[in-house]
Amino acid sequence: MGGGLFLGYYYGAYVGYLFLAATQRDALPTFSTAMWTVVIPLTVLTLLGASIREWWGEGH
Repeated sequence: MGGGLFLGYYYGAYVGYLFLAATQRDALPTFSTAMWTVVIPLTVLTLLGASIREWWGEGH
């Protein structure tokens, strides 16, 4: 389920970016800033946390 959630999240963000870029909306810089300063770092932290939990759960 977690993989599907991230795939859906990635797809939604990508389609949103394509829509904003294709229609040349003024919101594109704001969208890009939000992705780079909030969404991507939170995703990296979540994946890192899940990886560490998985690694420690294996008895290391």
